Amino acid sequence: MVRIRRFLESSSVRHALQVMAAYVVISILWIALSDRVLVWLVSDAGVLARAQIWKSWVFVLATAVGLFWVLWRSRLRVERVLDGLRISELRFRSLFERMPAIAVQGYSTERRVIFWNPASEQLYGFPAAKAQGALLEDLIIPQEMREGVKAAVSGWVAGGEEIPPGELSLMRRDGSRVPVYSSHVMLENALGEKEMYCVDVDLSALKQAETKVRLSEAVFNDSAEGIMVTDADNLIVSVNEAFCAITGYRAEELIGKTPSVLSSGRHNYAFYASMWRNLLEDGRWHGDILNRKKNGDVFPAWLAISAVEDEVGDISHFVAIMSDYSEKRAFEEQLEYVANHDALTSLPNRVLLHDRAERAIARAARDACRVALVLVDLDHFKLVNDSLGHANGDRLLLAVVERLQACLAETDTFFRQGGDEFILLIPEDVATDQLAGKLQHLLTELARPFDLDGRPLMVTASMGVALCPDDAGNVDDLLLKAETAMYHAKDAGRNAFRFFAEQMNADTHERFALQTRLSGALERNELLLHFQPQVDLRTRRITGAEALVRWQDKELGLISPARFIPIAEESGLIIPIGEWVLREACRQVQAWRLAGLPDMLIAVNMSALQFRRGDIVDTVRQALQDTSLPAYCLELELTESILVGDANAMLETLRRLKSLGVQLAIDDFGTGYSSLAYLKRFPIDKLKIDQSFVRDVVEDADEAAIVHTIIQLGKNLKMTTVAEGVETEAQLAFLRVEGCREAQGYLFSRPLPPEEFYRYFKASASGVLRQPVVPSVAPV
Repeated sequence: MVRIRRFLESSSVRHALQVMAAYVVISILWIALSDRVLVWLVSDAGVLARAQIWKSWVFVLATAVGLFWVLWRSRLRVERVLDGLRISELRFRSLFERMPAIAVQGYSTERRVIFWNPASEQLYGFPAAKAQGALLEDLIIPQEMREGVKAAVSGWVAGGEEIPPGELSLMRRDGSRVPVYSSHVMLENALGEKEMYCVDVDLSALKQAETKVRLSEAVFNDSAEGIMVTDADNLIVSVNEAFCAITGYRAEELIGKTPSVLSSGRHNYAFYASMWRNLLEDGRWHGDILNRKKNGDVFPAWLAISAVEDEVGDISHFVAIMSDYSEKRAFEEQLEYVANHDALTSLPNRVLLHDRAERAIARAARDACRVALVLVDLDHFKLVNDSLGHANGDRLLLAVVERLQACLAETDTFFRQGGDEFILLIPEDVATDQLAGKLQHLLTELARPFDLDGRPLMVTASMGVALCPDDAGNVDDLLLKAETAMYHAKDAGRNAFRFFAEQMNADTHERFALQTRLSGALERNELLLHFQPQVDLRTRRITGAEALVRWQDKELGLISPARFIPIAEESGLIIPIGEWVLREACRQVQAWRLAGLPDMLIAVNMSALQFRRGDIVDTVRQALQDTSLPAYCLELELTESILVGDANAMLETLRRLKSLGVQLAIDDFGTGYSSLAYLKRFPIDKLKIDQSFVRDVVEDADEAAIVHTIIQLGKNLKMTTVAEGVETEAQLAFLRVEGCREAQGYLFSRPLPPEEFYRYFKASASGVLRQPVVPSVAPV
């Protein structure tokens, strides 16, 4: 009904109806008046009848002509209207289909696509054929906007609430978002139906430009570097906050002025002429410059200037970026200091040593004089760290450095190489005897006790000296030879210095060769065990034996433990060697038990490295398990250095070892950092008195007092005491009188190979020793 009403209201139909209404009125008047006129004009009835017939035919003919004319006129008018509509639609379509930058879509009131121009295809990715008839929300409306769009379209169609234009983020076919500025219009078609058209403009480029502008503004405003912009006449037009902070000027104090306001006066005309030449020819310049702040302070800066051209290629502006180097230079100087100096002592480190030593060597070569390089290594300092803690160790190091520096000349330089190693560079040419006196003075001063919180501590050092050009001509070789000499000072008993000699190199090479061969000794089955009996002094019966490792090298022959054990300790080879000794000793004693010998206690020495690396408890457990030796037959001999350190951790380790059933003994008691504290806390079974005390126990009252004290200490703590190195009956008598329980030494037997020990033990019948036994094979 609405469409019929709208059709009837159209101008063409309305005009046709008006014409037909007028014709009907004229026809009615013709019919009403024509009869009267004929009656008045014709009196003859026949003529009148014929006249009325002709009148009817004329009326019919006139009616037909009138209708034809009306329809023909209406048709012409409708065609003109339709032509106008077609032209209008053609213009509309041509306009919106040919606009590449404006996406236009038409939708019905049900939100279905009725128009989709090529720009829409390009913007959203949907071809017109696929978009035609599809719902608006299924094409470009994101999920979160769909309900709002439906409500907005319904409100416009039903209530006339227009959708306002604005920025939207719509969907592309590939799922990406595109920012658009969208405006909407509601139109009626020729049939009076409402149609909604959307005009979308892609804002991607605009958004990117806005982002670039924001980034540029952020860079300008938030940059840590100072930025200054000048015009083509070199007048300042803009500065950022960082520039003001660096120079001390406010922006309004700089704008309108030239950059010369910052001139320090430290650069000449040629400097600025070169700067402008590069700017005008290359469009850029960068380099170091000295500028002046508002308060007059001159500061170093790094400056980069770029020329900005306009659209015709003329320079319109200059942009300068400036960094204040003041803090950076101070930081670089601090970094250089940290890189070249020790953090704890502030002494120059090895990096700076090379530079200063090379200069001293070059000067010595020029002046034909000598340079001395001394390597100073503190003796047993690791024990200080382990027993007192690293914090106290550091305090002691600082005290050592302070004392040694007080003994040095102004020309001498003291370096810290690391840990407890120091290097002394003496660039002045001094005679050998004078240098020796100077080093002895250092040792004497160093040996004076240090006071650490009321606790006196003794520190000694071993020093090695290398001379240039006598021993070497470069720093690395000097260091190597000074180190060689230092190790010889340690081998000489420490608290000493040694000058390098070529024989030391030979000893070093021999030491290295021994280490190389020792590393393969286990694989070549060159290690073997000797066993030294341990005797009960009251019954003179054999109670056990100490397992002692020997090395029978296939090329070098039998090598003394005094030669290879220190090398094994330093190189870490003592760990696999120690494990082999433990396992082999357990295996041998178990073999003797199976051969009929009574149970005996086998003592095995343990290295500190075995306790610090790996799980010693698991190693012992595995050795007992693999050899089936009862744990009560095994005794582990520990040095005092093993017990120094983390007392709680060591206590736990010893408790775990005791839980296996083994016995624990302290070897060489009294020669290390003896402490009653660990004797009280740790589960120790035996104290072994070092042979250095036993050797002179008869002649030396001090040694006798020490041995007496150790034996009494063992009695009071309910520990067995064992004397090592017993060689005479007088020593044996002294030990028996003092109450020592056990002993071992040459008085009873030298260390014996396994088969000799077996025969020796069997030959003793009940195990009682009546006469000293000399083995058939001379042991080491």
